[in-house]
Amino acid sequence: MDYFLLRAVVDEINAHTAGCRVRDIVMPEWHQLFMVLSNQRVLAFSALASPNYLALAPQGHPITGVDRDYPFGRILRHSLKGAYLLKAALFGVGERLVRLTFGTVNEGRKQKFHLVFEVMGRHSNLFFLSEAKEILAVLKENSDLSTARPLLNGSSYSPPPSSNRAWPEHGTDFSDLPQAKKSIAFPPYLIEYFHRFPDEFPPFMQAIEAKHYQCVRHEFGTREFYSVVPLTHAAIQEYFTSPSALLLQEKQRERSGWMVQRDKLVRRIDELIARERERIVEFTAEKEKRQNYHDLLKQAELLKAHLYVPIVENSVHCVDYATNTTMDIPIPPDTTPTEYMNALFIRARKDRTALFHLAAQIAKREERLATLEQEQYHLRWAQGMEEVVATREWLLGQKTLPKKGKRNQNKGISRIKRLEVEGYEVAVGLSSRANDEVTLSARPDDWWFHAKDIPGSHVVIRAHNRAEPPENVLFTVAAIAAYYSRASDATKVEVDATRRKYVRKVAGAATGLVYYTHQRNFIISAEAMQNVPSLTLC
Repeated sequence: MDYFLLRAVVDEINAHTAGCRVRDIVMPEWHQLFMVLSNQRVLAFSALASPNYLALAPQGHPITGVDRDYPFGRILRHSLKGAYLLKAALFGVGERLVRLTFGTVNEGRKQKFHLVFEVMGRHSNLFFLSEAKEILAVLKENSDLSTARPLLNGSSYSPPPSSNRAWPEHGTDFSDLPQAKKSIAFPPYLIEYFHRFPDEFPPFMQAIEAKHYQCVRHEFGTREFYSVVPLTHAAIQEYFTSPSALLLQEKQRERSGWMVQRDKLVRRIDELIARERERIVEFTAEKEKRQNYHDLLKQAELLKAHLYVPIVENSVHCVDYATNTTMDIPIPPDTTPTEYMNALFIRARKDRTALFHLAAQIAKREERLATLEQEQYHLRWAQGMEEVVATREWLLGQKTLPKKGKRNQNKGISRIKRLEVEGYEVAVGLSSRANDEVTLSARPDDWWFHAKDIPGSHVVIRAHNRAEPPENVLFTVAAIAAYYSRASDATKVEVDATRRKYVRKVAGAATGLVYYTHQRNFIISAEAMQNVPSLTLC
């Protein structure tokens, strides 16, 4: 979402919602917020990397999902329900920061609050501020005081560092294309366009200043992009009634886009799983062939003890005094018994060494297969392109992985779902790495759950320094483990539960692979699993 589109949306909000009251606030997902206004319009926010937008939805716009009672949404409802939306404003020219100002009257005392939306891709965030710019709530907290901008409740809000890019004044500012891309605060597609057609820059800016928006989807060369003002030399593919209509349609396209990428990754993992299984079959067959190295070694030892025996009909008659049996060992033509004995010793030694390496390869392939199956299953819970890309980079070793010594940009993506069951916090891992994090961060007395002999999530009840969870809580959490397993469509699922202190991870084991003892067993029905989606998120 570029600056011009955001500016057009802000103008649209001011034109259609000034003085409207907030009727309700709904957060169906942690990154998604809907604000229902008194004129039946809906302000829609998405702080996910993709889609990432602020839009004013039309009357009757459906809100997908039910409110999950997230803490951020709870605070907004408590403070802003019934408040008046006074105005929307941008922080500065070229900056993608929006401030929505609300006014309330509480016991005759007027108050103002601000909702700040930082539209910055995967770093997008929502802040709820007091009139004095004190942070009352933040969607994505950052408690690391060593960072440039810690984001903590109670601290003063400070905008993110400016990009320090220049704002062009003339079409000639785009003449040096490489320099313009580095220094001008315009989207790349507009920089390229005004580089070729500098005379169109003044009318474009005049239309922006006059708020003469006409949103279109352009095709220019091999690039497709959106613009709030039509460009003369770019082919128009589609018109939109408003900036928000453009964004809401783009949201659907982006959502479909990451789903296509997810399905593509699932198919790629299918190919890798089939390849790993083929390799395991090949290694197993090769291992079976080399199991007879003991027989080769025995023949070589017998030949060594009977080198003095003459060859009769191309074989050496040997006596095995350990078993009191005889054996005729054939000698290949043009080969002496000594040469054949040495060849047998070499073959036996090679087969014995190969058995060791084949066993290691089979174990490695089986671990890899388990990881692939686990991640393929967990992809069904992915919520956006960011998670799909992170999984692809980690699992398949794509070239998009950060170079050695550079910070992993996907390191901060958390695939852990947190639920609340009768006051107990429950952590659910939604990837192999998240499973390790959930399990290894648990306390010894916490309860640990996993579907028996089936790929699925590690689930932990945070029970440290708490009363022993009652039986109905344990059963509900077992149902969660069954629901987040590959057997979630089965009529019944067996789930093992044990204390975290009885769960062990062997050094060098695959990510997400653990061993456990002292388990008890739960049988979970399909009816019990149906109640899991309605549980409250922490």
